[in-house]
Amino acid sequence: MKYIIKRIIFLFLILVISYGVFQITASYMAKKEIETHIQILPNGQFTNLNNEDVCLHDYNGLPMVVIYFHPECEHCQYEAQALRLNKEAFVNTQIIMITNDDSLSRLNQFVKQYQLWDLEAIDILMDKNDAFYKFFGTSIFPSVFIYDRNRQLQNKYLGETKPEAILSSLH
Repeated sequence: MKYIIKRIIFLFLILVISYGVFQITASYMAKKEIETHIQILPNGQFTNLNNEDVCLHDYNGLPMVVIYFHPECEHCQYEAQALRLNKEAFVNTQIIMITNDDSLSRLNQFVKQYQLWDLEAIDILMDKNDAFYKFFGTSIFPSVFIYDRNRQLQNKYLGETKPEAILSSLH
């Protein structure tokens, strides 16, 4: 009887370990696929503040900085302020700020408080379907993805990023 119980426990442990290895491998493969996928700007669809659908591929001609943010995130607030203070340096850059916050009043307050409309080419988009993670593989606030004119990824930053770092990746 003890032999049967030991065998069942052994088989159970093998099953648990196999499942764990499978999950780790699947997670690793999914991350690798996203890393490959973001090398060229994904054609994600989001909603602007006028409630119109916008695709990332609709933006043409300028290098692009995609920032995933939340209006209540202190690091995101720092980045918004730093963008505005360095607005002259971003004159020939399309800045796309994407948030999963669906409160128009909170977003409008954020834009007004940090005077983001003072930047030459900026759009604030809402991620109503939580698609950002699917396209970019992260949900960290803030996340910055920098693409050149040809929509090739130049650099990415997870967490607070100084404007100097962003600018060095643009040029």
